[in-house]
Amino acid sequence: MAKERNGFLVFHDLEVVAEQLSDEQRGVLFLALFRYSKTGEQLHSDDPLTRMAFEVFRSGIDRNAAMWEETRAKRAEAGRLGGLARAENFRRPLPEPEPYPSGWSV
Repeated sequence: MAKERNGFLVFHDLEVVAEQLSDEQRGVLFLALFRYSKTGEQLHSDDPLTRMAFEVFRSGIDRNAAMWEETRAKRAEAGRLGGLARAENFRRPLPEPEPYPSGWSV
């Protein structure tokens, strides 16, 4: 999980899980999610409810990271193909200019 990313997503449907925790457990969970997102470090806690909640949030973080990586790869490929097409346009010889019609002076 330790990829270069600026953050992680938490969706409203996980509020139900967080509501089951005490304020202290939520604090431990919140900080553990930051650590996991930045370094991949798992939660180290003796509290089974906090560990269970961490796993629920962790799976969401991993799923979203995989979806983002897929999107990023598609965008990179589209950019590469666009760059190749643009480079190809620069390689084409320019058409010969049309001669001036008779009677025109330059």
